[in-house]
Amino acid sequence: MVIKKILSGYAGLLKSFAFFLALMAVCLGVGFLVVFPLWKLAVAEPGAYTVIFAIAFGGLALALAGKRMVISYGRDRRRFLLSLARKMTVLAGFSATIYLVLTWHRLAALITLLVAAALYGYLAFATGPKAK
Repeated sequence: MVIKKILSGYAGLLKSFAFFLALMAVCLGVGFLVVFPLWKLAVAEPGAYTVIFAIAFGGLALALAGKRMVISYGRDRRRFLLSLARKMTVLAGFSATIYLVLTWHRLAALITLLVAAALYGYLAFATGPKAK
């Protein structure tokens, strides 16, 4: 009876280990099936690979943000629009600043950054729900 319990314990342990190995093999196989064609595409056509992944990543980001934006818009439209304006101000300010720095227009980049910071300050503190 004791030997039966011991053998039963080892059988359970072996089943768990076999399940783990099978799951690991499936993960490796699926990973190979996904990664290998992507690697071949990246080596053969880097431009196409970049475009495909930029579109895929952008779509994923929009899908994730879009769901939250719809919920937020449904709750309070004014607050949502102010939040969107603040985010777009920061994004546009940093993007324009980086572009101007990379095109060697440093003074214009500084002015753009300061204007974006002032506009963000106005949107965040002068028009928010706590503004008087």
